[in-house]
Amino acid sequence: MQTDTFDFRNEDDFFKVLSDIISVPSVKTEPSDHAPYGAATAAALECMLNHAQDRGLRVRNLDGRVGYAEWGDGPGMVAVLCHLDIVPPGEGWETDPYSLTRKDGLLVGRGIIDNKGPAVCSLFALLSLAESGYKPPCRIRLIWGLDEEHGCTCMDHYVAIEELPDAGFTPDASFPAIFAEKGILQFRLTGPGSEAIAATGGDAFNMVASSCSVTELTSGERFSIIGVPAHASTPEKGLSAIHVAVSELPEQVAVKSDLLMFIRRYLSSRYGIDDLVSCAHADISGTLTLNTGLLRISETESMAGVDIRYPVHSDGKEIFDEIRGKAADFGLDVQVESHLLPLFTDPGSSSMTALREAYRSNIHMIYRSWSPDSTDIPAEYLSDEPIAIGGGTYARSMPGIIAFGPVFPWEESRMHQKNESCSEKVMISSISLYRDAIYRLCETLKS
Repeated sequence: MQTDTFDFRNEDDFFKVLSDIISVPSVKTEPSDHAPYGAATAAALECMLNHAQDRGLRVRNLDGRVGYAEWGDGPGMVAVLCHLDIVPPGEGWETDPYSLTRKDGLLVGRGIIDNKGPAVCSLFALLSLAESGYKPPCRIRLIWGLDEEHGCTCMDHYVAIEELPDAGFTPDASFPAIFAEKGILQFRLTGPGSEAIAATGGDAFNMVASSCSVTELTSGERFSIIGVPAHASTPEKGLSAIHVAVSELPEQVAVKSDLLMFIRRYLSSRYGIDDLVSCAHADISGTLTLNTGLLRISETESMAGVDIRYPVHSDGKEIFDEIRGKAADFGLDVQVESHLLPLFTDPGSSSMTALREAYRSNIHMIYRSWSPDSTDIPAEYLSDEPIAIGGGTYARSMPGIIAFGPVFPWEESRMHQKNESCSEKVMISSISLYRDAIYRLCETLKS
């Protein structure tokens, strides 16, 4: 049934929870007692668990790695998986990244899209469903992880000790729904330190570097570049300061570092490097992409952190072996940081069908919340045809989970970028879509 309006009466409460969770600087740091991913991530989980418990949900903290809030009874389970860890803000913000800003119809703050905003939307979607009088045939569980940005070990922990859902989604990609996710191979290139060169660039493997500086220590000459950050799954949307800085270094400076020469040869010219990786070919999920997200050169070590997204029908081990051989020619070692295998979901599955129906039923209302004066909605926005992405989501962590949202086809994703933002009206309207998706997935468990 098509949804033409959505009367959401809890906006003040919604923005209180959203503001609270955005204010937590939940970047992964060194572990401490009861906080394996750092104190700030643990604080983010406690923030969400407390808000959920205060609103009548059953909650549980699983060893500071992951937690959940639950409602309903029954033998089955529908789950919504979100993460509360974030990438570092980087430079160039116009507002405080750890303060929710409402400005010109936008919501601004680190994590507003990736992934705290959708986590709060999912919470209020569940609360709205409960308030409607619906009696689900199963339990509905909101699962919140703390290590999505660094390998998803949080969900490994959940899978090892907890019950798995029968169906569910993770709002950490795009609409209408995702049927394929590329493989993700992150690795470190390491070599000896340098007494001639010092360099630092980037903040994370999966971020296009927003800044990079290289200093020639003998002369004191410094080369600095400011880039445009973006998510490593779509590096073409940014401008890597590392790629630019290394490619523009004078030859007599770059030659003093084997690592810089390797980056110069293989990593700085474009985002899918055929002569570095010749064994990965484009398929239904797209082409191979590459991002050098970290660069560190000191007296003791040189290191680059690289993120590769490879097509679903390619072999990650074959790709790694090819890179390792070429790195060895430069005297560099390669160590895998994390490796997520590709994911493929049948576009005709019952869960996928339920999510597509929810999208079709709500998209008119949501689009008009974004563009109220529009008389016609472009056909490409109405299409519920599943898509493939280069991003990695919790959908890989357990069977039956599908990436679904939060970015709509007309929106430009600002995940991992400065001034991360989204439309306030669209975010509020999306609660209706998540509520409908949860309802429809629950109904599939009746049959």
